[in-house]
Amino acid sequence: IAWYIRSTFILLRRNLRKEVGEAEQALEKAFKLLREEVEKHITEIEKAKEMRVLTKEEEKALKRFKQNLKQAEKFVKKEIKDIEDVLG
Repeated sequence: IAWYIRSTFILLRRNLRKEVGEAEQALEKAFKLLREEVEKHITEIEKAKEMRVLTKEEEKALKRFKQNLKQAEKFVKKEIKDIEDVLG
């Protein structure tokens, strides 16, 4: 019985590691797409900034875009690392 439990545990752990790896790859791809889209918006706002003075709302939006993307990436990466640490 002990051997069966140990084998099952090892198999479960291996499967979880595989799933975490796949989730990490999917998140990296999703964040890459999101980052590209946000950077397009940032570029558009910065181009507008060259032609005219941005409104306070546009300046705030530009700053928020950058901050929110960084915070979201940092948070998700931390959570994935925590899961990996638990799995050993």
